[in-house]
Amino acid sequence: MKKVSLLLFSVLCVSVMYAQKGKVAAAVNYEATNDLSAAKEAIDLALNDVKSNTWPKTYIVAAKVYASLDRAGKLEDGYEKAVDFYKKAIELDAIGDEIGKGKNKFSKEIKLALTMCTNDLTNAAIDNFNKEDFNGALFDFESILWANRFDNATYNEASDSVFIWNAALGAYNAKNWPKSEL
Repeated sequence: MKKVSLLLFSVLCVSVMYAQKGKVAAAVNYEATNDLSAAKEAIDLALNDVKSNTWPKTYIVAAKVYASLDRAGKLEDGYEKAVDFYKKAIELDAIGDEIGKGKNKFSKEIKLALTMCTNDLTNAAIDNFNKEDFNGALFDFESILWANRFDNATYNEASDSVFIWNAALGAYNAKNWPKSEL
């Protein structure tokens, strides 16, 4: 009896420990099936749990979910939150886990996700510029420039000249003079 209760207690502890990481997996599945409200609910639970809010994968998935919500028109500031989530994922990935292992374990996944997100940010920047939301366009263009620099040892600023120009133009139209200078 003592062994059975100890075994059940151990199983319960392990399942509780990994439950919130399961919410991250659930959010991935919900996003893949385009159930974005369920994906947001699952990832928000994972973001608010101490066991999963130090895991870079949580923030990668959160960024994807929030970008999808913005792309679908269900969230106004989804791309802004997505960029913040990517920055947090990069920060946590550079640290590793609590004993220092796993540093840069997710860097390839982050880089791939950022590459995919730049397409969405480009479209959002163009839409914001056409709607004359120049501050939004500036944020989007600056985020594209930031994403292109991430983990890119051969970064060439000349290849981003279109984004640099459009960011400066957005800043100029938004009357953000310090950022409008090239």
